[in-house]
Amino acid sequence: MTRDENVGPSTLTSNESRTYKKYRAIKLSLIRLRKKFEIMKYKNRLLRERINNDKYKVALKKLFTDNQIQVLFAKKTNAKCSNDTIQRALKLKLTCGTTDYEELL
Repeated sequence: MTRDENVGPSTLTSNESRTYKKYRAIKLSLIRLRKKFEIMKYKNRLLRERINNDKYKVALKKLFTDNQIQVLFAKKTNAKCSNDTIQRALKLKLTCGTTDYEELL
């Protein structure tokens, strides 16, 4: 066996022992962090699935674009629409006329 294979607290000097203890503590912390990371990834995936399968959001997607839905749920009152959304609204207004367009709203 090489020295690396037979490393343990009893075969090390006091300085090496402290370094070994720090190494083990860091290694255990890394293992814990990896487990927490995997759990958080799993929870994130579950939440994303719940959001995407929300029956209200699915119903909204039938009527509105993703950008319009974001504006509806925005907490700020000055949320911005995309250029595409504005162009579609103007095209609809020009096609229907002002009175019919306002009736749609």
